Amino acid sequence: KGVAPRTSVLMRSWALSTVLLTLPALATSFIVSHSVPLRSKPLRHPPLTLQRRGNPQQPKGIGRRVAGGRVSKLRTLCAAVRAGAWVDVNASLAKDSLTLSEWRAVVQAAGQVGDWKGACSLLESMHRVDTVAHTHAVAACTRARKLRAALRLLHRMREAAVQPEQRAFNMVITCAGRAGQWKVATGLLRNMSSVGVQPSLISYNSALSALSRAGRWRDALQLVERMQEDDSIAPDVITYSTVAAACQKGGAWKEAVSLLDRMKSSEDSAVAPNVFTFTTIISSLTDAGKWQEALQTFDSMPPEIILNEVVFNAAIGAAAAGTDWQRAVALLDSCIAHGLVPRASSFNLAIRACAAAKQTDAALTMLRQMQGLDVRLSLVTYNSALGALAATGQWRQARALLREMRRDKCRPTLISYNLVLDACAKASAGESAMELLDEMRRLRVQADVVSYTSAISAFSRSGDMPRVLGLIGAMEASNLEPNAFSWSAAISACERSGQWAQALALFERLRATDAVASEGVWNAAISAAGAGAQLEKALELLQAMLDAELTPQLRSFNACLKACERVADGDAALRLLTEIRLAGLRPDAISFTSAVGALGRSGDWERALGVWGAMAVADVQPDEMALSTLIRALSSAGQHDVAIGLFDGASAAALPAAATTRAFAAVLSACAASGEARKAGELLERMGKLDPPVLPNVACYRGVVQACEAAGEAQAALVLWQQMVRTEMVPDAATHRAVIRACEAAGMQEESKAILNMIESLGTPLFAIEVD
Repeated sequence: KGVAPRTSVLMRSWALSTVLLTLPALATSFIVSHSVPLRSKPLRHPPLTLQRRGNPQQPKGIGRRVAGGRVSKLRTLCAAVRAGAWVDVNASLAKDSLTLSEWRAVVQAAGQVGDWKGACSLLESMHRVDTVAHTHAVAACTRARKLRAALRLLHRMREAAVQPEQRAFNMVITCAGRAGQWKVATGLLRNMSSVGVQPSLISYNSALSALSRAGRWRDALQLVERMQEDDSIAPDVITYSTVAAACQKGGAWKEAVSLLDRMKSSEDSAVAPNVFTFTTIISSLTDAGKWQEALQTFDSMPPEIILNEVVFNAAIGAAAAGTDWQRAVALLDSCIAHGLVPRASSFNLAIRACAAAKQTDAALTMLRQMQGLDVRLSLVTYNSALGALAATGQWRQARALLREMRRDKCRPTLISYNLVLDACAKASAGESAMELLDEMRRLRVQADVVSYTSAISAFSRSGDMPRVLGLIGAMEASNLEPNAFSWSAAISACERSGQWAQALALFERLRATDAVASEGVWNAAISAAGAGAQLEKALELLQAMLDAELTPQLRSFNACLKACERVADGDAALRLLTEIRLAGLRPDAISFTSAVGALGRSGDWERALGVWGAMAVADVQPDEMALSTLIRALSSAGQHDVAIGLFDGASAAALPAAATTRAFAAVLSACAASGEARKAGELLERMGKLDPPVLPNVACYRGVVQACEAAGEAQAALVLWQQMVRTEMVPDAATHRAVIRACEAAGMQEESKAILNMIESLGTPLFAIEVD
């Protein structure tokens, strides 16, 4: 059958030539011609003779005119074939007989426009098997990706004992590779020699391309070995690059790198690796997680290789895989410096790397850079930037970017909204999350479990229990089943609002419906029990979790340890530290700090010091909470000198925890309890000399003033009190009491009265002082 007319330059040129060179009826018939099939057996006439040489009766110039007219008719016929005007083609074939070269030209015309059906029909009309004409038809079939038709043509030539051209085999091998038929491609390569056709380098490379598309890297390597056995064919850079691509697709990165090394060490310039080779190797290493080696490969490219945006894209992908955002940004800048415009995917990869590293400013800078270079910002680009903002909880900027998307006619998807909701969750921006949910309803973007869970988390962090429970109800009304994160957030909201009993009640309700299969929900419940100092309940839940063959997280054990600290149960705390190790977990600073606090509050200061030493053995660096907790525990047990010595040891070891306001406040409190006024003064002075200086708070001054009171140094206490007032640091009631008692004990009644008057002017009621 013929094909539909084509509105192209070819069509217009054929129409013009038809008007000028053929009968008007021929042009008129084209209007209704495009659906009429090609005659399988066109009418045959005696072949037209071009120029009869040696005929003395033929007038001069007649032969030239006959030949010129025939060429014009052939051109018109070929134009009609290219335009798909098969009624006119059939009419011409029925009237005039074509020579072999003319048949070839007509078949070639069909092949030029990919009209494989027309080309095959013309072959049927030839009534002979011709190599050149069949090659043109094969080209038409392969151009249209009609593998079966192309294979039939090769088979037809073989049956007619006509040797196909090498080019025909190459085209069919390429077509088979594009169709994913690697077995057909390699089979054709093997059969070429059996029909007397010598495979060329193009033949081998086409078959290798088929294997590469299928990831058949072992077969590709074997085929290269076959090539090397043939002295007439030498692999080139395309050969090795294609095999490297096969290795990349098959995950054989070691073999790909080995190929690159072989190409580098070869003395044959024809196999020197090019930019496409390096791009393939870089991508192969990145896919295998060898992103550092991939970047090293990029850096090792010879200076004579001209870089393109594709190899930069591969290198940026490697940097992004390793979350090396600085290298990704540097590669983008280098790409631009080379006069290239980076791909949108390159920017997207770099923005994602910045998002993973929480480098929001860098991500937004690249977004604006894309706009400056007229690189289209796609949905992927915007979502990548939103991911960067979500990672750092910058919900205001995330919402602004969401509005920018709509202005840019890039419609936000559910993923876009969920990223902004995640930013709201991290920043505890509950009201903004509710506005986003309303906006989604207006724009008919269906919220999912992730959307609601993010909103729940936003309110959970602020302890807004009523809103959390309301959102869970809205989820259920929308036929959405709250997940483990939703319930965990709800229980945590109850805990943060101080409603630990309600948190446990909610957990028990879930437990009764078998809806607590997730460790996260159990962890939240144990944490709530710990926050409520319900040690027995926390331990009971921990054991029930183990009985249910669930794996407690360190958070669960730490919640129990917090409960131990609140109820001063040092023995239970030590047992929990042992159970943490038995569970295959490592205690962290929170674990040790809670255990120290539990032992300290129970007066077991010696074992508290033992836990402090265990922290060093476990290579856990104590934080300021651990240090201050132990110092206060020692001081509460009357071990003031030990507490002060512990702080001095931590300072000498340059522990960061010792250079904090909290730690200084704890040791100054120990100085106050032991009356070490001089030591307290030295510590207060040391705070200002540290680099950077540690600023004292009210608790620090209170400790020094109380130490001065205990040591009977009223004047020093008064000076410190006055210093606090001058620096607009309002002393608390305990500091007022200490300085007044110190003055009265030293007989400084006037100063004591002046202090009382000053206290009233500072807005502190005298009854709060309670000075005897």
